[in-house]
Amino acid sequence: MRANGLIFAGFGSSLLTFEKPSDIIAKVSAWFPKELDKTRQGYTPPGFQKRFNLGMGSNMGGFYLFGPYENWESEPKAFLSLWNCMPQNAWLWPDQNPFLRFQNDDFVIFPVASQDPGSGDIDFNFCLHKSNGHTSNYPSQKQMRKIGESVAYASFRERLQRMGESVVPLLRDKFASFLGNYRCRGTGPDDCVLILRLWASMMPSDTGLAEMIQSLETDVAPDSPLPELLNPKAGWYSNREDGQDRFNTGLRRAAFLRAKLQSILNAPQAWSADALASALRQLSDLQQAFSVPFVKRWERFYELDYRNEHVNPWRVLAPKPEGTVKVIKSKSKITGELKTAVLAELDSLSEEKNPACEVFEKWFEHGEESLRTEYVLWQMRRSNKYIPKCATPDFEWLRQQTDTEFRYVLYGYLALLDYLPVPEQNALIHGLTDSGRLCAENVKTDSVNWLQQICK
Repeated sequence: MRANGLIFAGFGSSLLTFEKPSDIIAKVSAWFPKELDKTRQGYTPPGFQKRFNLGMGSNMGGFYLFGPYENWESEPKAFLSLWNCMPQNAWLWPDQNPFLRFQNDDFVIFPVASQDPGSGDIDFNFCLHKSNGHTSNYPSQKQMRKIGESVAYASFRERLQRMGESVVPLLRDKFASFLGNYRCRGTGPDDCVLILRLWASMMPSDTGLAEMIQSLETDVAPDSPLPELLNPKAGWYSNREDGQDRFNTGLRRAAFLRAKLQSILNAPQAWSADALASALRQLSDLQQAFSVPFVKRWERFYELDYRNEHVNPWRVLAPKPEGTVKVIKSKSKITGELKTAVLAELDSLSEEKNPACEVFEKWFEHGEESLRTEYVLWQMRRSNKYIPKCATPDFEWLRQQTDTEFRYVLYGYLALLDYLPVPEQNALIHGLTDSGRLCAENVKTDSVNWLQQICK
């Protein structure tokens, strides 16, 4: 009855108003105290719908608040939209870091807002425009019979889209006002990094977002040391408690970096010339911190690329292809200035004292297919012509570039052959000819010119 009553609060009522996100949980807690307490224990109250991939949902259950509806006023719509689409951690534990992966010792948190079935990404903006109000506005069987299922469903999707578009300006202004006044003093739904992450998902090209990120970066301190591991030598035998503080802080930092990269790539005019290079270095440093045995031991909770898609900064550089849902090793379109900046970051990283090869692998994994091979060529041209420690050319890919846009990479390697030390020369010839197999197969046929030259 109380949940149904909120349906009428969207018209001329002050019930569903808020100045800061924590106002929402304060009101909901007052209206539904028992239901919230039970939900914190992983319980779905009788009569409430268990929801997956919607705000309070995830696999732990939750309870449903009716709304928003398209004919509601703007602020009530924004109130319920934020309730539906902000990750559940923030609402359930408003006095803590909203990026925690555990509560009450063994309570595992999957901080889902909404998952885009096209990209597999867990995304606030997708929730606002595609999932928010889904159950409340879903066409009835009577509607589908009257106008046809496909027409009713298309109208329903358009209605959700319009609702999302209608709340974005108000949410943007609420976020900007709150962060301008409170900066990073809040926790839970008021955590500045969480709000920046949601804002960046919603409006990545907003110059106001760029200005706010720059203003708050000193508060977030993404370059400061992470908390220490309690038992750094334990490795694979570590306990979860040994690294919880370190990597819960690291996940929050990842969320900030994701928002920052989204802003830099979508509103470059609002950033300094060196902002991209600086952010890419922060990403390398963060991955270096996560490239330790503890994370491997507990990867299902702390690996950035595994169960942390909601904060994963690599996704900004490597969006998954349309139509995929599972975590895959996709190849993004890192081109132009971004590609140049990534190659420069890899070059700088190679000069570090002990860079983890896993950091290089992450860059290659999330770049297009040419990135690894271009990086090796770059290094061989400028660093004594030796193949670098953490990468080798992708010869299978390289052999296919005879007449493609990447033929300059292939011919770059060929031009180096006569100038390389013998071990590197032999290694390149071995790779380009597939251990001599291609030379043997092409003895009696017309092979491509470059293959003829090195098979002589």
